[in-house]
Amino acid sequence: MSDNNENNVNEIKEEVSKDTKDTKKTGGSRSIMAKIVLAVAVIVFIVSAVMLIKYFIEYKAASNEYEDLASEYVKVDKDGKPEVDLDKLKAVNEDVVGWIRFENIDIDYPIVQGKDNDYYLSHTFKKEANRSASIFMDYQNKRDFSDQNTIIYGHNMKDKSMFALLNEYANEQYFKDNPGFYIFDFTGCHYYKIFSCYRCNVEPASVNNNSQEHHYTLSFKNEKSFQQHIDEVKKCSLYDTGVTPTTNDKLIMLSTCTSNDNYRFVVHAVKVV
Repeated sequence: MSDNNENNVNEIKEEVSKDTKDTKKTGGSRSIMAKIVLAVAVIVFIVSAVMLIKYFIEYKAASNEYEDLASEYVKVDKDGKPEVDLDKLKAVNEDVVGWIRFENIDIDYPIVQGKDNDYYLSHTFKKEANRSASIFMDYQNKRDFSDQNTIIYGHNMKDKSMFALLNEYANEQYFKDNPGFYIFDFTGCHYYKIFSCYRCNVEPASVNNNSQEHHYTLSFKNEKSFQQHIDEVKKCSLYDTGVTPTTNDKLIMLSTCTSNDNYRFVVHAVKVV
């Protein structure tokens, strides 16, 4: 073989060897990167799974607590009429002010009132820390539901517990199927008819007229201002309920969150019995 041919063969061998090294180097980098991506994905999956399990445990704990309370303190007589033993419930939690119960939907809870509107945002009736929390009356309302407008709050939970089902009142047929609810207080059982349902903006009144400042009002300075409130609430309703309160009536406002942090869904009702 000539020297030129030998040189050519050696050059080819060197090129092949260089390409092989480059390929191994690049492949190694890609392999490391793939392993890092996989590791991150596994960590994210594990963290997400742990959080889901934690949420499930919390939801289940709250569900069990409220089911036990309903089983022990709510009795239904032979005519199908429910009775709530609030006196015994008060021995469990002195903050109890009543019980709210819908006939056909799964809203059946004790109502508490704290010293502020913060504590029961994160604690159950038995004062256990839990994101499901409680159904609670505004701390500024009178405990006997005697204010012109009593406000009751509850979370919009992903498992459809607490006040989550209030959002379904965006559908008029849902209202027709469920036109009212019962409130048990220390004076007895009272029925409330729903007269307005809508989303309420949490921005200040100066920004949006359909705001909390207009509708989250407990009492009014005179009959005229109360009538204006009733008119405004009726006007905001997503549909005509056929129910119109007067200034002689007692109102209840149920409030919960929506999927949009800028809004709350509210259901207004008037006491008829």
